[in-house]
Amino acid sequence: MDNVLKVLQERGYIEQMTHPQEMDELFGSRKINSFLYWNRPNSR
Repeated sequence: MDNVLKVLQERGYIEQMTHPQEMDELFGSRKINSFLYWNRPNSR
C-alpha cells in the first residue's frame, strides 16, 4: 500500500505543509487508520 501522504500530494490535495520530511517518515512508518484535517480559514 502506498504512503497516504504521497498519494494526497500526487492528487493535489496538499498545497503546503510544515516539516515534510518528518511527516513522510511518520506516515511511512505507521499504519494510519484514518486521518482528516480540514482548514478553511475564510469560512463563516
